[in-house]
Amino acid sequence: MSLSVSAARAVDLRVEPVDEVLDCVERSLQMRFDRDTVVRKRRSVGARTDRSTWVRIERRGLDKIGVQGWNGTECADRLIGIAKPTWHGCVVWRDTDAAVMWRADETGVLPGTPVGTSVLAEDPQLPDEWWQAMNESLDALAAQHTRRIATPDTVTITQSLVTESIRTAFSCDFDTTVEQWVLSACGSELGQRDRSDVHPLRLGRLGERAARAGLRFTVGKLPCRPGSCRSRTGRAAP
Repeated sequence: MSLSVSAARAVDLRVEPVDEVLDCVERSLQMRFDRDTVVRKRRSVGARTDRSTWVRIERRGLDKIGVQGWNGTECADRLIGIAKPTWHGCVVWRDTDAAVMWRADETGVLPGTPVGTSVLAEDPQLPDEWWQAMNESLDALAAQHTRRIATPDTVTITQSLVTESIRTAFSCDFDTTVEQWVLSACGSELGQRDRSDVHPLRLGRLGERAARAGLRFTVGKLPCRPGSCRSRTGRAAP
């Protein structure tokens, strides 16, 4: 099963037909999608199911799947003490007509509404209970470990990538050496958070990443200066 497109052409799932993909996932996971809730993005499609869960389907090129595999959502389910949706299962298959793989993960549905969009124009007025749940989850996240390396936009974070990103943004000639790798949450900006204090974090991509000089990447370990990791991975302030 595959989309009827050339392997050489980039696929944007916001405009390509995805009914065949949704049908395949329904058969594999033995559920039905609520087609009125389908959310389409460039590399992924998601929708609510008839058993009150959410399924996210992602298309990824074989060259973007490294030796650590492609199971960040599954690995994130093993984290302890973090308010997050429960992972129920998945189905993975290789496209027959293109050098890509598909993965569909079924998780719990976030009970609240989104805090906002990618850019917040006004105070979202989040209650103290929300901030407390977020802080507790970030504290628990910072205390745990993983061997995975984060892959923002399917690109594995490396020292050379960190250096290149800093040099692109800043002209100053300063040391960009990664001193420490720590666990961190991806997509942690407020606009991507859920208003419910039950599941304030979405841990779709798990790994270690570097956080130095204020760079923002995905879920995983960040490199950061000693003493600064706490503020990046340990607390959120209202």
